[in-house]
Amino acid sequence: AFFERSMVTTPLRLAYQDSGELAKLYRWSRVDEVRYEDDGIHITITSTPANLERIRAKLPVEPEPL
Repeated sequence: AFFERSMVTTPLRLAYQDSGELAKLYRWSRVDEVRYEDDGIHITITSTPANLERIRAKLPVEPEPL
């Protein structure tokens, strides 16, 4: 429960040409939803703030508009 409280849920988009990076999202976060759309892979993840920062720094993901 304590660990869950510090986690954040974030929608992201990954381009199809970067789909090999999807495994890292599964390794570094909890993947809540994956949708394959015309403009890329839409993913909702729940992660610690530190892992979210690492994902944004190391992976070619874009934030989803709210």
